[in-house]
Order: sequence, then structure tokens, then C-alpha cells
Amino acid sequence: FTEAFHRIEHGALGLIAASEVSYSFVNDTYQWGVYDSMWPDFDPGYGMDLTGSNTLRPCFANASGKYYLQTSGWPSNPNNKAHTYHLFHHHGDAFITLYSEVPQELTVTHAPVLFPDMTGFAVTADSGAVIALTVNGEIIGVAEATGSSVNVPIEPQQPGNTMNVTVTLQNYYRYTEEVDIITQEENYVIFRELGLNDATGNNNQLLDLGEDVLLTIVVQNFGTQTASNIAVTISTEDDYAAILDSTEVYASIPSGGRAVVYDGFEISALSNIPDLHVIDFTMSATNGDSTWLSFFNITAHAPIVSYQDHTISDPTGNNDGHLDPGETADFDVSISNEGSGDVSDLTFTLDCTEPLITINNNSTTLGELSSGGNAVISFTEITADEDVMQGDTVLFVLNVSAANGYETSAEFSVIVGDLRRNPIGPDTYGYYAYDLYDGPDAPVFDWLEIAPQAGGSGTDLELGDAETALLDLPFPFRFYGYDYDQITVCSHGWMSFGIDTVFFPMNRPIPDGVPPNKMVAGIWDDLNPALGGQVCYYDDYDNFRFVVEWYDVPHSANPGIEETFQVMIYDPIVYITPTGDGEIVVNYQDVSNYIDGCTVGIENHDGTVGIQFLYDDEYDALAMPLEDGFAIKYSTAEPIVVTEALSTKPLPKAYLLSQNYPNPFNPTTHLSFSLPKSGNVSMIVYDIQGREVARLVDGWQNAGSYNVTFDGNGLASGIYLVRITAGQFSQTRKMVLVK
Repeated sequence: FTEAFHRIEHGALGLIAASEVSYSFVNDTYQWGVYDSMWPDFDPGYGMDLTGSNTLRPCFANASGKYYLQTSGWPSNPNNKAHTYHLFHHHGDAFITLYSEVPQELTVTHAPVLFPDMTGFAVTADSGAVIALTVNGEIIGVAEATGSSVNVPIEPQQPGNTMNVTVTLQNYYRYTEEVDIITQEENYVIFRELGLNDATGNNNQLLDLGEDVLLTIVVQNFGTQTASNIAVTISTEDDYAAILDSTEVYASIPSGGRAVVYDGFEISALSNIPDLHVIDFTMSATNGDSTWLSFFNITAHAPIVSYQDHTISDPTGNNDGHLDPGETADFDVSISNEGSGDVSDLTFTLDCTEPLITINNNSTTLGELSSGGNAVISFTEITADEDVMQGDTVLFVLNVSAANGYETSAEFSVIVGDLRRNPIGPDTYGYYAYDLYDGPDAPVFDWLEIAPQAGGSGTDLELGDAETALLDLPFPFRFYGYDYDQITVCSHGWMSFGIDTVFFPMNRPIPDGVPPNKMVAGIWDDLNPALGGQVCYYDDYDNFRFVVEWYDVPHSANPGIEETFQVMIYDPIVYITPTGDGEIVVNYQDVSNYIDGCTVGIENHDGTVGIQFLYDDEYDALAMPLEDGFAIKYSTAEPIVVTEALSTKPLPKAYLLSQNYPNPFNPTTHLSFSLPKSGNVSMIVYDIQGREVARLVDGWQNAGSYNVTFDGNGLASGIYLVRITAGQFSQTRKMVLVK
């Protein structure tokens, strides 16, 4: 399998792992040796690394780890050492080197040219760096840098070639530069240094977006004679820069000497230049007889104003932090400047592509946003028409303009209403999960205290850690299509229908084929009544329900934290559902913040279908967080739909197909559309290949607003497109069916 990781497209750059099943303890020791090779202080008692590597090179560390394993006496299975030697390989470049910290730039200086008769080349670089000089792919000189000038011995080279100077050092970026090998002339004038003056801009000595800057260019004469009246011209082919003053004359430059014209050249960075864009320049120097070319570049800096997040404030509505249909709210939009350039005089405008959303105050300003800075801007009185469908996703566009011609835009979406005010499901069998916030179908927190320790009339099961008890039910109970007359109650916060004595000791996701199955997970975690509390049951005969309660049961890992909740199952003969399956309500009287790692939900008999309300700190997108006084009802009864009579509403002003709700869905979803005029209307659903799978509307429709339901039963999970056509109007929405 190691080879498979390395072969996949966009896979690992390098990989060390076993090619087959291997053995844990010898592998652990081998790994210690790998770490000690790259970080010698890992095992202070181990001697010198036999591979001789002093850098973070995994391939060398792989070999060192095997030496380390061979010399060790720790594993209890030394006969398996040979397996590790044979199975672990480095897949990748043998000299690949890791960074152990954010890499930095090396500081390297050297002459820009090499003359043929030179037998040494001076390079100054950071101490400990390796300097290599190559010509035509062959190394002609190597030295270790000291931080001062080091003369690297070389053989005389032929003119017309190019010498590459390469400098490397652990945790530094590689430095590579080309040096021309030239015949020495009377004059040879090339670029040496650059100064930048942006006093008319923000005066930070950098080239920023939209700035005009003056350049000071230092040139050097590598010829044998003094150079006089040298005309220097700069040019570029970069579309993001303009040269405003390109030429200056340097009067006299002695042999080996330098000359400068201060603020002699002028360039401009255009207003659309990308951040950190490198502008390449060519410098031409001529004495009238000969012309010498050299090159330099300037990095431009620009802001990148980005949308980060938004919060909604609706104190005049239901104050739930969402924009609901018929509600007016304020938006606080968080932005940041992720570019390397500062930006000032910002103006923000907010637009929405949904015609039923009105932004009454859509513009605001900000004086300055520095590089790396953050800010919050506000837009007030944003109104959602009451005809906007609950759960509809609407798109907002944030337009930004600023000083020096900077412009950008960003998009973000807002779900109208709170999706969590809708039930989870149905699952593929038909069960829904309703919590306290799910409208007309929401359960009521109806606590019935049955724990004897709290004065209740229930029976203590006297469970210890990881123990179960089998109970007879007072009525037959149908669950996922199967009838049961017994339940198994576990101290770990779950119960299953029928006999279930084999179970995984740790909580797992839902659905999952590993036992327990056919279960209700109230708070499935390592709860331990042996440390306190009670697990008890009670037959509430008068109300046709059976109750199991975990009262003040602590967590094994943290005995000071306790949970109190109960599972109520209702007699299906009295509490009727469309499928005949029973309803289950889980009440949470006292829950801690420690439950985030638990499992909450229900699962069928073989662990293939279920509803996962919470698992491992991740709630379902439609789930409200558990809290004291919370309740969840599991039922196959479909949600009650409360629809205002559409005929009483005023005619819509525009054609519109709203986003389906819910989305993703399983198996049904709802769509609404508006017609300002009567006419023939078609609404067709296609799969991603463009094949028609359903025709929802086909014929004459009067002007008005309509709701339709699409049932995805019998269709595979995937992306579907719904397209409406009415006269010259057409619109398409994307829907996601997840089973």
C-alpha cells in the first residue's frame, strides 16, 4: 500500500512506510531511530548517527533507523526485526530535505560576471551554507560559507558559457543565480544596485499598487578602462507596469568602480497589479560602440481585501441571529487584507442577486486597512420579503473600491431562516429526528423522574461499568420494521431492542455495522454507574410508555462530570405513525459540555440505516445543540406543513425559481416559483448527464406563487438540476440528493 500512496496523482512527494503488514514493536523502535537521525537530541543516549547525515533528510534517516533497531534490545519480538528492514523503504528523492521551521531567504553576494583567466570566485553567504559552482552541469568548485567572503577555487573557464551559483542551507530557501563568463573588455557596464523612492506615495520604499516611484540605479564598470558618457536605458514587457522616465547618462565610471544617478528613472505600478507580482526589467548600457545588457526585478505589493465571515443581528425580529422571511436585520461583515500592501479610502457596496431581498443601506466606508489587518463593516436594514422561502440560499456580492484604483469583489451566501428549525431526515427507512425547535412537530420536554435516588418510583438496574440488563417491554414495539418485546439497556448510555450482549466498548458513528445495532443512543459514551448515579426503568402504564433513565451517571474518564437523561418509548397501538413504527422521545434534564465526543441517534437492526444527531463533536447540519431541558423525538411521521394560502398574496413582481429546501435532501424536497404573468410553464428535473428524470410542471399556470414537491425515491444519490421555463424566462437550480 505504500507504493499506492506514492503512485496516485497528486500523491505524496515522498513517503516512508511498510509495503505490507508489519509488526508494531520493532516498527516503533525503528521510528525512534528515524527521529533521532533527524533530531539527534531525541535519544541523548544514542551514539553518532552512522549515516553521517546532519540535515533533515528522510532517506538517510530511514537507513539510520534500521541501524538503530539493530543495535537496540527493546522490542519483545526481536525475531521480527528483519521484517522491518525489508518492508520499510523511502519512496522519493534520496536527497529530499524537510523544513523544520518556516524557511527564510539566504543572504548571498558575489560578482555578476566571471572572467576566463580567474582561478577563484568569491561568494559571501550565511555561515554553514554549502556553495556549489557548476558549468554545463558539472561542479567546478565547492565550499562551505562562513558568513564572510569565501574564495572558491576553480579552473579557468571558457568565455561564452554561464556559471551557476547555488547555495543551500537547512531551513533556508535554495539560492540560484547565473553568472556570465565574459571576455574582459575596456568597458563593461552592468547593473549592480537599486534604490526606490516613493515619497509621493506612502513612502515605505516599496512599489505599491498604483504608485509612481523614482529609481536610483547603481552601475559598475568591469572593464579595464574608465567608461565615459554611458547611456543607460531600462525597459520591461510587463503589462502591469509602465515606464515614465527610461534613460539617464552616467558621465564617468572608473575601471572596477561604480556610478549612480539618484532618482533618475521613473516607473508606475498599474492599479490592477497582483500582490507580490515580480516585474522583470532589462537595463541596457552603451558607450556608442558597445552595448551591455543586464537585468533586475522589482516586487510589487498590493492589498487583497477578502471576505471572512458575517454575523446577522435581528433584534426587531425573533433575535435568533438569522434573516427570516418577512424580517429586517443588520449584517456585520468581517473582512481582512491578506495582501502585502496597505489600502486606504475604501468604499464597500453590498448587492444581492435575490430580488426579494432589499438592502436599504448598501454602502459604507473605511479609512484604512493595513496589510494583515482585519475590520468589521456594517450594512443595516436588510429585509427579506415574506415570500422568500425558508431555507432558501441567497447570494450577496460585496464590491470594494479604494485609493489608487484598487477594485475587487467577493461573494457570500446566506440561508434565509435557520435550517436547524427543521427535522433531520428522513433516513432511508423513514425515521425523522425532531428537536425542540422543529416547528409543529417539535417534542415537548416532559420529564418524568423515576430514579429512586431522586425520589422516583423506578427500579434500579444496579449496573456496573460496561454492563447490560435485559428487560421485558409491557407492549410490542416496532422499530425499523421489526417487532420487539424486550430491550437491552447498557450502562454506556444506550439501549437496543431485543437481546444485545455483544457490543463495542467505545461509541461509534451511526450507522455502523459494528454492534450494538437496533439501538437508541441517548448519550453513548463511557458512562460508568459504578462510580455513582443510577440506571433505572419504569412502566408508565397510565400514559402507555416505558421509561429508562440514566440519573447522575458520571464519565469514567472524568468522574466529576455527570449526565442525566431518559429514553421514553411509546406504545405504537396508542401513538400511531404512518408505518406502525413506534415513537421514541429522549429527554435531557442535565447535560454537561463533556458530551461532545459522544454518539446521539438511532440505528436499524444491521447498522446500515440510522440518524446521527451528534458524533465526535459534530452535530448534524439540522441539529440544535444539546442543552438542559432538551428533547429529541424519533418518529416516522412526516413533518406537518403549514402553508399560507398563496392565492391571497399579491402577484409577484418578477419570475423566480427559489432554491429547493431542504438541500441536500432525502428523499423529498420542496421548490417554490413565482410568475408575474400567466402562461405555459414547464419545470423539469435532469440528472447530471442531462437526462430527464421528472416533469414537475407542464402546462398553463396563472400568475402567482406556487409550491411543488420533488420526490427522489428510486433515484441514486447525486446532483440533479431543476429547470423552469416560462415564456422568455428560464432558470436552473442545483439540488443534491443524499441517501
